[in-house]
Amino acid sequence: MSCPPNILWQTFLEHTYPARKADPRAQGVGQGKPQAGGPGRQRLSKTNTTKKFLLDQSIGAVANTAGYIAALAAFRGKDSAGILGDVQKVCTMPTHATQVWTPEMDMLTK
Repeated sequence: MSCPPNILWQTFLEHTYPARKADPRAQGVGQGKPQAGGPGRQRLSKTNTTKKFLLDQSIGAVANTAGYIAALAAFRGKDSAGILGDVQKVCTMPTHATQVWTPEMDMLTK
C-alpha cells in the first residue's frame, strides 16, 4: 500500500541527488597513464547521499506515515473528516517527531 508512492519518492530523490558521480581522477587526462577502474569509474557522492538521507527521514517519513494512516482510515470506511482527523492525530503526536529523527540521533550519539 505504501510501496508505490515510496518507490516514486526514492526515484525522485535519486534523480535529483544521484548517489554516484563520475570520478574526475579516473579520467587519466594529462597523466600519461590510465587510472585503475578506467574512464567509466564513479565515486559515491557523500553530499548527495546525506541530502537524500535527511530528506527521506524527515519529509519522506512524515508523508509515508500520513499516507499509510489515511489509507487505513479509508479502508475502515471513514469519511474525509475522519481521515483527516486520524492523520492529524498521528502526525502531531510528540512521539512521531521522535520516531522520525531517531536514526539521526542514534548516529550522532555513537
